[in-house]
Amino acid sequence: MAQHDHDIANASGAAVRADMNLLFAAMASQNSGSSEPSTKFANMWWFDTANNLLKQRDEANTAWIKVAEKDATNWKPYWNTGLLSATFLEQANAVGQQTLWLPAAAWTPTTTNGAARGTVELATNDIMLNTLDFNTATLEKAQFSLQFPKSWDESTGLIMQPIWTHASTTTNFGVAWGIVSRAFANDDPLDTALGGEQLSVDTGGTTNDLYIGPESSAHTVQGSPGAEEFTVLEIFRKVADGGDTMAIDARLLGVRLHFTTDAVRDN
Repeated sequence: MAQHDHDIANASGAAVRADMNLLFAAMASQNSGSSEPSTKFANMWWFDTANNLLKQRDEANTAWIKVAEKDATNWKPYWNTGLLSATFLEQANAVGQQTLWLPAAAWTPTTTNGAARGTVELATNDIMLNTLDFNTATLEKAQFSLQFPKSWDESTGLIMQPIWTHASTTTNFGVAWGIVSRAFANDDPLDTALGGEQLSVDTGGTTNDLYIGPESSAHTVQGSPGAEEFTVLEIFRKVADGGDTMAIDARLLGVRLHFTTDAVRDN
């Protein structure tokens, strides 16, 4: 710890040398000390050892600006008046969980046991809904194909949330939504089974209300996916599940798909 008034007084050679060494020590240690330097300058640095804070004097030389906080091994920077959190830094770097919105209109019903495309205009305010309608008798399906970015971590798994609604019914409002998938690399056979089933079981109740299903458990894409591989997702209503009790069509509005990235850029 060292502080100095940053003024070399007239004195003998040895005294001047000692005074200069104190000045250099103060500069090298960022004017460190448990209290602020007695002499202050605009843009001056001060490491506040009482609070482990690096501060800089403002341009008007009227206040200290917090720059960073130090623990035993790391610095944590400040932004304006607040300490940057890990969450803020992850968001700034675009690393972590990301979200894709996959609307019902973008999914393709399978030719075999496919969900029915539907269009609904709500009576009072003419709100238009594009839906995929899944009935109660058969496990019906629809598929969506995409290529994830290079920054996708490929291992954490996908999390599915169905966004859905239903028409009028009086009892039993449970719906079990499921997802399976597979990734395909160059020269892989496309006619390969999908797998890795995970469910999101939700309960409706009010005609034409919006329902956001719970997040599924992490769904592992089959086929040992690699960067930028062609990936097929399949959404279905698992009518055989004990949680699926609704006796009318469940209308899917879309799927909120969460995936995790581990890089800032795709290069």
